[in-house]
Amino acid sequence: MAFISKKRLITAIETLEEILEIRQRVMTSENKAQMVWIIYGLLSEDETDDKENNNTFIVQLAEKLVA
Repeated sequence: MAFISKKRLITAIETLEEILEIRQRVMTSENKAQMVWIIYGLLSEDETDDKENNNTFIVQLAEKLVA
């Protein structure tokens, strides 16, 4: 079983909730779960030193997926 970072999972959930609030969108629970998993995966792949720019990229990508 793969290790799941609680902090990273919380960040993924918060990111999605922020985007949904900004976009005034609603998603089904199943779609939210899929989006959280995608965001979590992107955060997990983020291993470079420029975390601020990478996090901005992740948020922008997630916003496009929610749009």
